[in-house]
Amino acid sequence: MQCLFLRYRATAAVSAYAANADELSRLAIDGGILGLLLAESGLVLLRAMDPANLPRMSAIRIDATVLVFALAVTAVTAIVFGIVPALRAARHDLNRTLRASRSLSPTVIQLRLRNTLVVAEVALALVLLIGAGLMMRSFARLQQVQPGFDYERVLTFRVALPRAVRRSPESRLAFLNDLERGLRGLAGVTFAARAGSGEANEAYELEILSGASVVRTLPTTTASTLYAASDETLDFGSAQSTFDVRLYQISAAVGRGIPATATLIP
Repeated sequence: MQCLFLRYRATAAVSAYAANADELSRLAIDGGILGLLLAESGLVLLRAMDPANLPRMSAIRIDATVLVFALAVTAVTAIVFGIVPALRAARHDLNRTLRASRSLSPTVIQLRLRNTLVVAEVALALVLLIGAGLMMRSFARLQQVQPGFDYERVLTFRVALPRAVRRSPESRLAFLNDLERGLRGLAGVTFAARAGSGEANEAYELEILSGASVVRTLPTTTASTLYAASDETLDFGSAQSTFDVRLYQISAAVGRGIPATATLIP
């Protein structure tokens, strides 16, 4: 009778390990699915709010990269927390259990390890909750920040210039001027202006002028550049009280843009 009881206890322990592994694997899968559903619900809510100061709203979505990452995390979690108990059950020595006279209750070290893991999980969960709360509060405050101008009833759009217009800076300037005048003449339009479209990389060319001649061209990839005094002496023969410059923004698509001229005082 004692032998049967011990065998039953050992079999129950192995079954408990296997059931625990199966339960942890299912929890990992359910957690991954729930996380994706919550992410999609959050995106739907964010699109419904339609924040005006959040750019590229249409580009925010759950794409293939996010899905692959979520599946990978779910699979790793299921393997780590599901396979480990299963391996532990497979290595369980039934003969040793049958010979054991003590109960299968966990030892003090095992209890301390479990308590440590529980504390770590709760601490990580609290960190995530606090971080999410701070992010939502920051987002709510950003919605209330005044940008310094009135963005109500403002419409912006991009213009793709026709190929025939892009042949010279003069034709581009004439096309944009005609477009701007046409927009200002529309009913309900109080003001119209244009601005250069953004480029992936900044690029400029600054021409140093001596009358109508270009004495030096300074390429730069930032909004500032240096024209050394030694170069000025080399270009003009002596230091100048003023000189004229012409600035081009370089577009990867159309090349040089419409120049801006200015007279600089060193």
